[in-house]
Amino acid sequence: MTVGGIVTEYKKLRTKSGSQMAFATLSDIESEVELIVFKAGESDKTQVVQLDSVVLVKGRVDQTEKGTKIVVQDAHIFDPKPAEIEKAKEHQARRNEPLR
Repeated sequence: MTVGGIVTEYKKLRTKSGSQMAFATLSDIESEVELIVFKAGESDKTQVVQLDSVVLVKGRVDQTEKGTKIVVQDAHIFDPKPAEIEKAKEHQARRNEPLR
């Protein structure tokens, strides 16, 4: 699953085994989801998933009784080029056209 948004909370901690992991909250206009980053001390993902960063995250969904979380497998800063923004605007405009 791939999701995007702004990182509104971020916390890194050390596990009993000594490795680091991070927990973050990814928010968008409609909702938020918790992210889990394993091996945070060894991962480039933690350089991307930081407080107030706008990111695209790819991961697997972990559904428990405590809620839905995404275990991060890959993360990138969301920084679209002007051409990508125009393409998205055109796509959205087509979606909003009435059916014929």
